[in-house]
Amino acid sequence: MTGRPSLDHLAHLRRAVEVSRRARAAGNTPFGAVLVDAQGAIVLEQGNVEVTQRLCTGHAETTLVARACQEYGREALWACTLYTTCEPCAMCAGAIYWANIGRVVYALSEERLLALTGDDPQNPTLSLPCREVFARGQKAIEVLGPFPELEAEVVAVHDGFWRPAAPGAQAAATAGTRRVATTAKPATTPRATRPSETGSDQARPSTASRE
Repeated sequence: MTGRPSLDHLAHLRRAVEVSRRARAAGNTPFGAVLVDAQGAIVLEQGNVEVTQRLCTGHAETTLVARACQEYGREALWACTLYTTCEPCAMCAGAIYWANIGRVVYALSEERLLALTGDDPQNPTLSLPCREVFARGQKAIEVLGPFPELEAEVVAVHDGFWRPAAPGAQAAATAGTRRVATTAKPATTPRATRPSETGSDQARPSTASRE
């Protein structure tokens, strides 16, 4: 995406990793995110809060986005970058889209996260890359990631946290999911296409809903 200043992606991602450590220490799942403005300053930090607040939408990114919308306008958010330890889930990607944040940078992919969490019921990871979510919308949100050079640092925060079920149970659950998928009826009515949104406050107003 043109017009964006060069930012220190690794430094900001490492800050998000530190936020994820604090989230785990507080009793939450080990995810963290930070919001960086156009000048490269960190303006918000947020860890996951879904456990301590008993909030199913309390992922780090979605919670950060909700705070950001209270403090900044849509044009300012379009110039911001959201850094997160792991690729945003479908819910978080949706929240990022509706908040009008223009760029997302993540360290660990959703696929790699699934290898860590398995079928732990605390984090039933969706196999839906955030790029696919954004591609179905009307905004050119930039996505950078994963960053293999940071994988070990992110994974270390998750060490010993997840408790997947027995391999046999996971295989059975996967098979069940596939059976449901093969019997689902495809949608027949396409969604109408609307004019593209530019990302500015003057565009059509639009906020909302890891694993």
